Order: sequence, then structure tokens, then C-alpha cells
Amino acid sequence: MLIRDVRFFLIPMGGILLCIIILLPFVNAQTQYLKTISVLEDAYNGEIQAFHSYMAYAENANSENYTNIAKLFVALAASEAIHAHNFKTLLSELGVEVTGPRKIQIEASDTKENLNKATKVELQEIDTKYPQFIKKIEPEKHEGAIRNITYA
Repeated sequence: MLIRDVRFFLIPMGGILLCIIILLPFVNAQTQYLKTISVLEDAYNGEIQAFHSYMAYAENANSENYTNIAKLFVALAASEAIHAHNFKTLLSELGVEVTGPRKIQIEASDTKENLNKATKVELQEIDTKYPQFIKKIEPEKHEGAIRNITYA
């Protein structure tokens, strides 16, 4: 009788312990990397926004018979999609579920204006936004995030 009572106690406790062992690294990662997670979420959403913008710009360029510029925008969109994928992967590794981008707003103009906008945004990211991201997350020392943000 005692063995049966102990077994009914130990089986649920084992299940609880197993859940704790599986989930604990994610809980620790989410508390250890608060700023990193926030930055990765912002970066992910920005890359998704850029992907959709560049695809819209490509469509515009095609409609204006600038096929080579359209190809440039498609290549830029593909690059942004890779960055978004990398950020999403890092977030998943940190136990963060990425449900999708925030509301996407695309303001496409004529091709010349779209080129100017794209250049301005990319230079701002290179010169200001991403260096600020890196500075913000460096104290948490998540090498994968620092590397991917640097490459992006």
C-alpha cells in the first residue's frame, strides 16, 4: 500500500520537475536578456517593414519600366527577409514567441523618391539605429544578437 501511495506522489512530481527543467532556461534567458529581447523584437519588426516596403518599391519601379531598379529593390527585400529570419531565430532561442510584425504601413512613391527614402533609411540604420541597438545590448553579452545586429 505504501509503495502505491508513494508512486502516485512521485509521478506527478516527476512531471512537474521535468517541466521546470525544460522551461527554466527560457525563463532565465528572458530575465537575463530583457534589453536584448526588446531590441531584437524592434529589429525584427523593422526588417519586416523594410521587406514589404522594398517589395512595394519594386512593384512601383516595374510599373514605371525601371526593371533594373526593381531588381535592386527585390534584392534589398531578400536581404531584409534574411535579417528578419535571423532575429526571429534568436528570439525563439530565447524562448520568445514571435507572433508576427506590428501593423505594416507602406508609403510608396515614384521610383526616384523610393530610392531616396531607401537610401536615407539604410544610412540612418547604419550610422545611428543599429549602433545604438548594439550599445544598448552589449552589457547583456548575447554574442549572437550582437553579431546579427552588426551584420544587419
